[in-house]
Amino acid sequence: MVKRALRSIFYVCKTMVKEVNENRRDIIEMNGAMGLPCDPYHELPEFDDSFAEWGAQDAQVARKEEEDEATAPID
Repeated sequence: MVKRALRSIFYVCKTMVKEVNENRRDIIEMNGAMGLPCDPYHELPEFDDSFAEWGAQDAQVARKEEEDEATAPID
């Protein structure tokens, strides 16, 4: 449950960073078109999905449990 909450918070933050970066690019383009000084190299960081490893581990455990259930002898 905690992992799910953290994942949700992470994805909200990641989405907001993408939107802010898109808006900054638009502002840089507008400043350049109007002849105003702009710094095209200053952007906010891109974040990697830090929960991908956990998701892969969870999927592996789920597959293993399904395989164990499928191979368990039926009494």
